[in-house]
Amino acid sequence: MASGREIPSLDGLRAVSIGLVIGSHCISGLASRFNGFPSTEIGLMGQHGVDVFFVISGFLITYLLLKEFDRAGTISLKRFYLRRFFRIFPAFYVFLAVVGLLWRGGVVSFNLRSYVTAATYTYNYSRLASGWALGHCWSLSLEE
Repeated sequence: MASGREIPSLDGLRAVSIGLVIGSHCISGLASRFNGFPSTEIGLMGQHGVDVFFVISGFLITYLLLKEFDRAGTISLKRFYLRRFFRIFPAFYVFLAVVGLLWRGGVVSFNLRSYVTAATYTYNYSRLASGWALGHCWSLSLEE
């Protein structure tokens, strides 16, 4: 069977799910301008995109672990998290560095607790975490 990068239909599903979320965010801004705008339906559109993305992620993680089990007869969580580290962490921490600089420059606002919980993948578990710039970290927190 093909690897995750060699399954074009998954790339297509990723594009659709990301499009649903981005479209939902963009269009929901119009709800406040137009009375009777279907904001609930638009919000559900974005939620469906998130759901599809999590299903794809779960499928790929399970697929990779089963593939390793078939090949090696065991699953190394250490190797799994090492691969994940090199795939996700560099881009995420560059994002956090840029957002941190924007925060220090007064361009975006959030509290220090939000920044720490985002950096430690616990954003989803803190009632005090807030701020649009880091609000997107909830999904990585949930997945980890």
